[in-house]
Amino acid sequence: MVSLQCLHSICALTLPLSRLFQKKTLDLGAADCHVSDLLDVLAKRRETYDEEFAVVFEQVKELSDKIQLGVEVPKITQRQVHRNNPPHSTPEEYYRRVVIIPMLDSVISDLKSRFSRDRLSSFQLTVLLQSNIVNCTDYLLQSSVKAISSMYGQLLGLTVPSTRATLILAEVHVWRSRWRRVKREGSIFPFSVEETAKECDRNLNPYVSSLLDIFISLPATVASAEPLRKLKTWLRGQMGQTRLSGLALLNGHRGIDISIDRAIDRFVNSGARKLEFCL
Repeated sequence: MVSLQCLHSICALTLPLSRLFQKKTLDLGAADCHVSDLLDVLAKRRETYDEEFAVVFEQVKELSDKIQLGVEVPKITQRQVHRNNPPHSTPEEYYRRVVIIPMLDSVISDLKSRFSRDRLSSFQLTVLLQSNIVNCTDYLLQSSVKAISSMYGQLLGLTVPSTRATLILAEVHVWRSRWRRVKREGSIFPFSVEETAKECDRNLNPYVSSLLDIFISLPATVASAEPLRKLKTWLRGQMGQTRLSGLALLNGHRGIDISIDRAIDRFVNSGARKLEFCL
């Protein structure tokens, strides 16, 4: 019960970030700011864990009184091997050392590793999209291009670090001016990155074109479990990994023509059967 209540208090902080990353149109700049704010809150909670856990422990005692169960410490021995055995004088002190402190450290460490500066800088390429660049300020554009040039400058053939950002920024300014003109004319912007790359002239904007190609190659992350939910239903609960992988490949490559007769022959010849297989 103590672990669940502690987890509830932490998940209440991470819930807005989870909702933000499940949106179809994600503002990565806002996500970066929210991750930084969340880490600050968790770090302050880690420093003042005594006060924070006192509130959580009071809630645990109220719940335990409702169900008529006491908050007790597990049996302690002099030499404990399979679980934590810290010194303590009260149950609150025991659970504070065993539950809340390791949980906060784990969440903070995981957020820092998942949303490090190197990983978030790769998403700065979204500034090249038309819907973002037309409203991008000079300061934000300059900071984004600086991060892009430091990460992808060598891939663009720019070997001199001092000139990377200058060359890319000059080209991006022309790119922004073009789409601001298109917006004033009332034309429709391309919807996807692939369509944006087709609209980019490699002769006029070689660096922007190469960056869009890199952007296309970046793996997309999806928080939804809908594809897996369609494959692994309740009737397929005992499905093995090999079959699940095969169904996932069939679901992704729908254009491949599958011979039903060959599939039946392979199924018949896959193993010995006591009864003859008949259609």
